[in-house]
Amino acid sequence: MKNELILKNRVTGPINRIIGFVWLICGIVYVLFSDFKSWMNYFVPGVFLISGIYSLILNGGILRNRLLLQDGTLKIRWFTRFLEYKMSLEQIHSISADENKILIKLKSGKTLNLSTSSLEPSEKNAAFNFLKEAAGNQEQ
Repeated sequence: MKNELILKNRVTGPINRIIGFVWLICGIVYVLFSDFKSWMNYFVPGVFLISGIYSLILNGGILRNRLLLQDGTLKIRWFTRFLEYKMSLEQIHSISADENKILIKLKSGKTLNLSTSSLEPSEKNAAFNFLKEAAGNQEQ
């Protein structure tokens, strides 16, 4: 079994790039046509440019989903979660999926919801099969 699965969100990537270019263009146009008489005329283009750079560069890491199985611990980095989620395979009660999400039910009663709405069907199946295989190997 592979210990790591990386999935990219191909749907939202181009959208974020377009938004980044729009932010950059807005910042450049504001700088070119502003008279810089107020502090806001420095602040607004700075925010536009920083937002554009962030959308172009840093969102590349956010748009990757990663499932990592290491030493009996499952680490999940999903685009809908800000932080990485770590859990022991012994905590998993069941795993189920539908067309828009994967549900991981824990023995503590909590449910971890992984949205798969922006993934391709083959990627959804790969993520579900990876999780089922990881949890199945723990039961043996």
